[in-house]
Amino acid sequence: MKTPSNDGGPAFPLINDHTHPTTINNGMTLRDYFAGQALAQLIKREIREMRKDQVRMDCFGDDESEEIPFHTSHIASESYALADAMLAARERKEDAP
Repeated sequence: MKTPSNDGGPAFPLINDHTHPTTINNGMTLRDYFAGQALAQLIKREIREMRKDQVRMDCFGDDESEEIPFHTSHIASESYALADAMLAARERKEDAP
């Protein structure tokens, strides 16, 4: 996935003081923060789906206790796709008259 040129800037920068606002640590990017927020919800969704699948298997008498693996690369890509969409929406709002 290509990283957009506008990553939203720092999400939690640390500032030296208010009289001379010199950034001393940029922290994570806003894109990474948005992706992390999306990630939490996507994992919750994945767990809900896994539970539904487990209930279905139990109903059919399948007593194998295999864990259903997360599709981690898909979830990570989806998180950043949502973050990119949020940044784009944020940019459009800032550009509006």
